[in-house]
Amino acid sequence: MPRHAIPRAWNDKFPHVSSVAVAPDAALYASSLGQGVYRIDPNGEWEALEREWPEGATVNRLSVNRGVLTACTSKGLYVYNRDRWEATDVAVPAYGFLEGGGGRMLAATHYGIWCRTEDGWLNWAYPDSIIYDLLYLPQFIVAGRDNGMALYDRLTGEWMEFVLADAVTSVAVYRGRLVGSGGCGQLIVGNRRGGFDTFRLPGIFIVSLISKGRDVYACTDKGLFRLGMFRDSVALLPVRLGFPVADADWDGETLVMATLFRGIESI
Repeated sequence: MPRHAIPRAWNDKFPHVSSVAVAPDAALYASSLGQGVYRIDPNGEWEALEREWPEGATVNRLSVNRGVLTACTSKGLYVYNRDRWEATDVAVPAYGFLEGGGGRMLAATHYGIWCRTEDGWLNWAYPDSIIYDLLYLPQFIVAGRDNGMALYDRLTGEWMEFVLADAVTSVAVYRGRLVGSGGCGQLIVGNRRGGFDTFRLPGIFIVSLISKGRDVYACTDKGLFRLGMFRDSVALLPVRLGFPVADADWDGETLVMATLFRGIESI
């Protein structure tokens, strides 16, 4: 995506960007709280994706998988197909969407994990828990929950639970360690002793962790950071500071950030 195609100034009707997703055709999708979803083509032209959009829905996360745009919203999981939004069977608040190996589709929702089957979407696990994020690994499926983390062993078919003092709102893997962001902005790091350590970083609130290749980025209220190592400990390395970053995506050449006050920024 050419850098000049990313608009830095946002229109007055769309002041705060909450999520971004880059498509294979170099288009950019963006959302804002209560303002729906927009498509920005590589030339910087805007288009509101309004047809069949659920009235009053708030976007929690956008994602593009195999060229298909999915919106996790306060009113459920929606897919953009044939120039219109289509509702799925997931009609509860959704926070994350994941397509893993073999095309298996999972949704993180206010009422557990939902799985796409031949019979449609079905509630698969933790119906009484809020699931904020999901991560698909070769052997495990990792879930960020309202009270910690849970790991599903795909070989044994069993869950392992790690109860923490706070919710885990996003999950990633960095250098072989499970990492996450806490509900109070903490950094949560696997300690390789069967548990997790929680770090409160002075003056920094981590909104979410974003994995791009081997790197993991932290979107925070102070800017964008990249995870690094310092004396065998995970550290935050500044990338772009000075404004809150809510989300980020990568098109292979350019890192695109959703900021809460400065529209879309790119690196």
